[in-house]
Amino acid sequence: MNGDAEPPRSPLRRASVMLAVTAAAIAVALLGRRALLRLATLYPDVLPAHPLAKAAHGGLFFIAAPLAVVTTVILLMTPGALLIMALGGESRAGTFIVKSFAAAFGLRVLADSAAKLAGLEPLAATAFLRLDLGMDVALAALLLWRAWRGNVMAWPFASPEGRRRLVWCLVIPAILVVALLPRFFWMDLTDDGLEALAAGRSLVWHLIPRYPNASGFVGLGIGMIAMAYPIHWFVALLGPYEAAARLPIALYLPVLFAVVLDLVEWQSPRALRAVEEGAIVLALLAFAAAMCFNSSYSPYAADISSPGASFETLTVLCIGATILFLWRGATAWMLAFVVLGYFARPTELLFLGLLLLAAFPVAGEDRRGWMTRAAIGIAVCIAVNIAYEHVYLPHIADVSRAGFGSSSILARLQYLTLTDVKRVLFAAVPGGLLPFAWLAVWRRQDKWARQLTLAIAAYFLFFYVQAFAALHHFVPAMVLPIVVFWRSQARETNRWAAPVAAALALLCTWLAVPARRVVDRTPRGIGREVARNAGDGLAGPAGASESMLRTSALRDLFPKISDHVDPARELVLTHLALLYYAERFGAAPDSALYVVRPLRAPAPAGMVRVAEDSVSAVFVRDTLRWQWDRTHPPATDYRSRVFAVPATALFPFLGVPAGRYDINLARIPGIWRVFGRR
Repeated sequence: MNGDAEPPRSPLRRASVMLAVTAAAIAVALLGRRALLRLATLYPDVLPAHPLAKAAHGGLFFIAAPLAVVTTVILLMTPGALLIMALGGESRAGTFIVKSFAAAFGLRVLADSAAKLAGLEPLAATAFLRLDLGMDVALAALLLWRAWRGNVMAWPFASPEGRRRLVWCLVIPAILVVALLPRFFWMDLTDDGLEALAAGRSLVWHLIPRYPNASGFVGLGIGMIAMAYPIHWFVALLGPYEAAARLPIALYLPVLFAVVLDLVEWQSPRALRAVEEGAIVLALLAFAAAMCFNSSYSPYAADISSPGASFETLTVLCIGATILFLWRGATAWMLAFVVLGYFARPTELLFLGLLLLAAFPVAGEDRRGWMTRAAIGIAVCIAVNIAYEHVYLPHIADVSRAGFGSSSILARLQYLTLTDVKRVLFAAVPGGLLPFAWLAVWRRQDKWARQLTLAIAAYFLFFYVQAFAALHHFVPAMVLPIVVFWRSQARETNRWAAPVAAALALLCTWLAVPARRVVDRTPRGIGREVARNAGDGLAGPAGASESMLRTSALRDLFPKISDHVDPARELVLTHLALLYYAERFGAAPDSALYVVRPLRAPAPAGMVRVAEDSVSAVFVRDTLRWQWDRTHPPATDYRSRVFAVPATALFPFLGVPAGRYDINLARIPGIWRVFGRR
């Protein structure tokens, strides 16, 4: 409904209703924190074979948990939604949700940073909520004041279509949490998940996230900066538990759904019907299943907090929003998502460049505008890169020790392969098969879909030819074809489209779910046998980097994947995992199997020194038990057969000696100078 046709007092009534509903949702979310905390700590020891089968916890699992997650998503979106409404609202439900996400992200980062600069207490639970709710009250007052003055406010949920799409956005996280509840709350974190949690946890004290590496920082060659902030929000609300690093996907996925809808309907002759929206939901759930069960660098488990599932969802959300506002000519909103996406992954810059190139062969008067705005976005990414990597980082860290600078991207292009055709499934299956196949149906695409098709094809080929590429690298090529397919259907009336797309999405979900769905808890079992000194945990301003340095001898207890061991025969375990689970469950020094102490501290009675470095030493009480732990790893066949990939295809340090590539560019005359002769 258009706001101009409303009675004079309608804006005030509408604002009042919105505030009342939002306040009720926030109240439920605050009460629901107890349910989430109870879930996170429900099975601290042995996980039952069927953890969801306990009838006594049915209400917690299937009612309280999804309700708490959905209302927490509302709580996190509230500041942005209030600001967008106060500034005049938005007529489209999808665009309102997308703008609310960006505004909430920006407002919360600014408010949290200002609080830290002002020297306020660390932004843990109480301080975070006090600041967040204070911001909500201030924005609610602004909204009511503007409504009282009679400012017209477009309300996207006045129509049945808008309300239906809001319901979809609430249903998606509820389904996700119920379907994957053990993996959200009870599975141990992999190395990637621990890194993500450490980065989010560090924002309790720091303006910029700190990472568990030598310098505490990473360059923009890997991104991973933007993803730390939502993790911090969940850490503040829930605590430093596994779920805090995983629940951000429940925030991202409904926003991604909203992005896809508005990309489909931009300049389309009709809106999508409910059954078509349902097919898109199923396609996104197939994508979530593929990533949550299969995308990982760990030999033993796929973690929802790893790159593929959680922060690649943020990346493709930002890429999709960038495209939406590029098409609409909303340059300021486009640039907001360009910056956010570039801090999430360098993929944002790559896809923006491909969009610029894809505009050349696409006819239409919009071409010049697309190219101009894309060029501005590229210039902004370059400026951000210079400011962060060449101005900011050198002042606060040893840049030589801050890994994954932008220059590291070049090394990924040295080794190429042309024969790994299975990678086509990596892009086709997670999106439901039909959308990816539809990229070839060029004649039935409009100019917007054609630009997107060219960019998707170039992006897919860019990663397809790289010898060492993981499933998560193909995420934009999984999701964005959904837009191309449904834009074509919005121009036609094909009754077969929705049921066929939905059936294939369900088939792909089935293909993505592995036959063996074990919830791995190996790191917890080892970590609870570790005793460490007080003060060398992961909490506090020092964070994970300092803790790892003080206990670095723990590295030698178990091998790393880079030690060229067979993880099916020997347990691969980093000392970040040992530190995290020792912090939560560690044993007392007089009963622990493993004890880490400063190098010059006396040896514990009855223990054998097995490793040391210049800082610390590790002692073992029972060497036979230690050898048993090392030689009894969990199974490594956790992926679906569709997405199974050997370690030699993921890690160059394993794949290069194994010869898992077709072309080494460093051996080609005239090109070798770029990479160095290897």
